[in-house]
Amino acid sequence: MNRAAGLFIARGWAALCQIVSLFAIGHELDPVAFGFYAIASSAVLLPQMLVGAGFAEHVISRDRDRRDEHLAFWCTAAIGFAGAALAVVAGLSLSAFGVPEPMPLLLIYLAPLPALCGLAAISEAALVRDNRGGALASTLFASETIGLAVMLFMLWQGAGVYALAYARLANLIVTLVGYGAVSRVRITGAWEWSRVRELWRFAAGIISGKLVFWADGFGIDLLLAAVMNPAGVGLYRMGSRVVGAPSSVFVQSVGQAQLAYLGERLAAAPRRLGAAMIRATRLHYSLVTPLFVLLAVCADDLVAIVLDPQWSASAPVLAILALGVAPTISYTIGASALVAVGQSGRLAAFQIAALACTIVAMLVGAALYGPIGAAMGKTAGSIISAAIVIGAVRELAAHDRRRVFGAVGSIALASAACGVAALSVDALIPATGDIAWGLARIGVIGVAGLCAYALALPLLAPNAFRQLRFLVRRRLAARRERAVSAPTVEPVA
Repeated sequence: MNRAAGLFIARGWAALCQIVSLFAIGHELDPVAFGFYAIASSAVLLPQMLVGAGFAEHVISRDRDRRDEHLAFWCTAAIGFAGAALAVVAGLSLSAFGVPEPMPLLLIYLAPLPALCGLAAISEAALVRDNRGGALASTLFASETIGLAVMLFMLWQGAGVYALAYARLANLIVTLVGYGAVSRVRITGAWEWSRVRELWRFAAGIISGKLVFWADGFGIDLLLAAVMNPAGVGLYRMGSRVVGAPSSVFVQSVGQAQLAYLGERLAAAPRRLGAAMIRATRLHYSLVTPLFVLLAVCADDLVAIVLDPQWSASAPVLAILALGVAPTISYTIGASALVAVGQSGRLAAFQIAALACTIVAMLVGAALYGPIGAAMGKTAGSIISAAIVIGAVRELAAHDRRRVFGAVGSIALASAACGVAALSVDALIPATGDIAWGLARIGVIGVAGLCAYALALPLLAPNAFRQLRFLVRRRLAARRERAVSAPTVEPVA
């Protein structure tokens, strides 16, 4: 619970900072400039996301005795510095071939990011493994705050799109320093080459999965640039970033905690994987799905409030992508289960198949309908990917797999009731363009949708409702017990 709480708090603050940054970007940059940044950052994110792949997961779920911690640290550092060197070479090569700015300079400015991530990845993994959510949250709180401050200052100074690169650099430098101060990662020890080879074998499957994740979430921007102009790429990326802010809080933040949970459950009861996955699915879906349904309903209002009118075309992109977040929960749980049972290679094979379907759907959609078509292809790919990865968990019994999909379907029906209620209220309250009215309108729509969901969940998904009720009661009982058992201080006469 501390793991998830720490990650949730950290991602929550990061999402808030991202919303503020999107407000500034939406008023200081146009879709063309942001499209160029999306393309450059997507290229640098490839080596950045490979850093720690497999090694961090090993430290979290398979290295509780800290035997391999120093080996994992130096392997991730090597990957990070290699990625930084490649980014510098790419930037210089583009400049030598006459590619106009800002692309070459953006690549060079962003080049240190993989190296900084390489030095910090294992420290973060160790904090998650050791259940030190508070230390992790405080470090990320500081890094996101300073990164946002740097971006706002540089935008004010007229740095334009380069302000985004400065902000990312500041963010990761503070993260690295903070992790170094609070983590207890071992970076020295005996080099057991047999262990190093075993780590690389385990990481190979995870690295393949990270490649798939990069291609699905960011690398597609490079492919979209072949069928859309930079403005179209910018509009798609803006919609995806607005969705990405809450998604990082409610989906990605608990991914590592889920991996740790499944690893613990497998160690305690190897035959109870199905029960653990069902509980994780019910809890995660029931808490998250209605929020993204409401985000889709309120997309037009949010874009009007947060962004400049030139970004209005990103509202339907935001709505479609928001509906595609829920399937990624199943994808995350299935991937964590495969990693926990040591089947990262199998995970990679199925991820590649799912990615191929997503890329084809997005490119066809983008060619036909622009950014909206790309969003439709992405959402369709998310659904296909979730089904493929859950199906890849062969250790999951057939009846448990049916129960997982049944839990998803029943919660989806309750979330649909939330959406119908929200759309009904949305049609009754006129939009005026005033910010205060828009915020009040979103609040009323949200309350109506959540009330409908609260009524529909116990009827359509009773098992999920009972699990939520049990968890709430247990937390309240634990809090009352702590309050009763707290020592009292007698007053001094």
